[in-house]
Amino acid sequence: MRVLMTLLIVFTVGWTGYWFVGSTAIERGFKQWFEDAASNGVVAEYSELRTQGIPNRFDTTIEDVRIANDQFEWRAPFFQIFALSYKPNHIIAVWPSTQSIIVDGTALAVNSEDMRASLILEPSTHLVIDRFQWAAEGLTIASLEQEPIQVQNAAVALRQTPGQANAYDLSVQLPNLSLPESLPPLGNNVTATLGLTAQFNSQIALANALPELTEVSINTARIQWGPASMTLTGMLTRDINGYGAGTLTAEIEQWRAAFAGLVHTGVVQPGWEGAFAALENENDILELPLLFQNGRIAFGPFDLGSAPRF
Repeated sequence: MRVLMTLLIVFTVGWTGYWFVGSTAIERGFKQWFEDAASNGVVAEYSELRTQGIPNRFDTTIEDVRIANDQFEWRAPFFQIFALSYKPNHIIAVWPSTQSIIVDGTALAVNSEDMRASLILEPSTHLVIDRFQWAAEGLTIASLEQEPIQVQNAAVALRQTPGQANAYDLSVQLPNLSLPESLPPLGNNVTATLGLTAQFNSQIALANALPELTEVSINTARIQWGPASMTLTGMLTRDINGYGAGTLTAEIEQWRAAFAGLVHTGVVQPGWEGAFAALENENDILELPLLFQNGRIAFGPFDLGSAPRF
């Protein structure tokens, strides 16, 4: 019995020491990140940073957070990061119910019933991302200039692609997206799903800069907007200037309703309808090849804007 008690005391003291060492390292790491942000042109501020949860958790709370640069600012009354002390490579992040964001001078109020993320890292010093999930319920994004956008349930998931080095599968689910009422004639209810595989030149690791994106394969992308729906498939590769290059094929059902909606929002011009009609198949589905080349997106002779930069 005395031996058992001695072992228990030694274990308790050792585990408590491990927790204090770990919590101190966590706080030091976060504080160092905030201090180093200025050298990268980022303003990063907080009022208090503390880690609690002894003996089995590392629960870090950062209060009155502000992160900003020339084009972006994020403010939140707090931000929380949780991890089990015996499984520190699994991290849970929790956002507050109210946040504020400024993007290119446009102020946005972000409110949610619940917003959190889960990050699982490979158990190594490189902090390679294995899986990531983010979810929000009752999400509302509003600005002074426009009506709010609402999402009842939103989810984003990222995982390493099985059997493919330096590749990640990305999934985005927006099953109940409510657009501003000022976007007729298709209504304001949208359902959107996206599934793609992204190829990088190395693994994504928190300890390193974001690797170079070299290829994107869209496995499934679908938007349902009122009576119209669009699916998108294809592959883009990085060109010598860092832009996505390749061809994506869009198939649009009830495309005339979709066209009217896009004309209303200013994305396309009314005079393009005849060119689109020539691509309609026997099932009244519009098949639209989109060419990504030289940093631009084109449909035949029509320029649709800038291509995404990888």
